[in-house]
Amino acid sequence: MRRTLAVLLAAVALVWGCGSGGGSPPGSEGGPCYANNTCDSGLSCLSSVCVKSSGTGTGTGTGTGTAVTCIESGTACSTTSASDTLGGCCAGELCIHDLTAPSIQVCATQCNGNAQCTSGCCKMLSDGSASVCAPATYCAVPACGTAGTACSTTSASDTLGGCCAGELCIHDLTAPSIQVCATQCNGNAQCTSGCCKMLSDGSASVCAPATYCAVPACGTAGTACSTGALCCSGFICVTPSNTCAATCTSNAGCVSGCCALLSDGSQSVCSAPTWCP
Repeated sequence: MRRTLAVLLAAVALVWGCGSGGGSPPGSEGGPCYANNTCDSGLSCLSSVCVKSSGTGTGTGTGTGTAVTCIESGTACSTTSASDTLGGCCAGELCIHDLTAPSIQVCATQCNGNAQCTSGCCKMLSDGSASVCAPATYCAVPACGTAGTACSTTSASDTLGGCCAGELCIHDLTAPSIQVCATQCNGNAQCTSGCCKMLSDGSASVCAPATYCAVPACGTAGTACSTGALCCSGFICVTPSNTCAATCTSNAGCVSGCCALLSDGSQSVCSAPTWCP
């Protein structure tokens, strides 16, 4: 099984040695050596070409050959089987590839922590089998969104949507397609706007523009209203005129001199003199 790193490591192109292979496949007699400078059984890699190994003799002469070396970190490598994790890499290295570029393999140094890597980044492979030193960008923490920054939730359980800790990704009921990060709060004093507003589902409260906490202007006598609408303290909304009227207990309490009982008998309000025969 190939070891993979979730992000792309820099690759160095692998250059095969040119020999008189005549089209012979890699590893076979007359063909190019494998990437780890080895050949099939019974053959040796000399000058990047696979040749028959010489027999054992008793002669005193000395010969010369090409020493087999390992591949260092950052250099291209090639695994030959699922169990081949080195692919010609030096001890302590692994031959890995990026998920986005499976055809490119490179040697990477194994590690147990960021301090062991010159890049300061020790990244776990996608299969969790080991960690290797990777470019610093592989360990970079993504920037989070602060209050007022656009965000986007991916599911019902995703309340952050990329927002920083202590923030929530919310939207206004009047514009559900627009989402922004908002700071969670427990009271108006925690918000620079002076407004800590509860979300419509009651799950939390967030700092909101001051207008969200503004107390609506109340209506006084004669102000248009509708049943249940806000009239100022001491006034109520009456029908059929749908206006605010001052409550009273006697005619003396009204400028008009008329404190008339409402038709439902619930209370009395200052009315036009015609309502007091």
